[in-house]
Amino acid sequence: MGRAAAIARRESDQALEMRTLANATDAHFHHLRWTELHENVLRVAELAQRVNDPQSEVVAHHYGMRALVYRGDYDGSKGQAKVMLAAAERWRHRSWLGQALGFHGYLAQLWGEWEETRAFLDRSLALLPQDPRFLCWRTVVEYEAGDFNQGQVYLEKLLDTTRRSPMGAGFA
Repeated sequence: MGRAAAIARRESDQALEMRTLANATDAHFHHLRWTELHENVLRVAELAQRVNDPQSEVVAHHYGMRALVYRGDYDGSKGQAKVMLAAAERWRHRSWLGQALGFHGYLAQLWGEWEETRAFLDRSLALLPQDPRFLCWRTVVEYEAGDFNQGQVYLEKLLDTTRRSPMGAGFA
């Protein structure tokens, strides 16, 4: 990815540079290269002032937010999540918008902010009502919050979705 970004800079192609750096955040995240990931996210944010590419913003801030969570930086991760959500709303991609909302719920969950968690996960489920990730997440939240009856409701929805899903690779 370094060569691709260098070529994009040499050719003064900011859109290509932004896309390349955003895609590289995925690799940096999965290889625990936090410094490189953070540098890429900062550059993507800088380029976003000049390039209209909400997809690249969403991807970069998604991995930036997750990396900061894993590093224990709650405030930084919340900032990344806000930028991710704003870009996802501009992009209007249902799956990524659902994820952006879900990650806001996840951050609220980390602090035991149950009503905020539920509100964000409900928005995710309104977009993607059969998405097993959000059904699972909501099930766990209800059990963590002590509402076992509601947890059972979401567990049944999750099991029903799983039963109706084709076998093979996938979230279910």
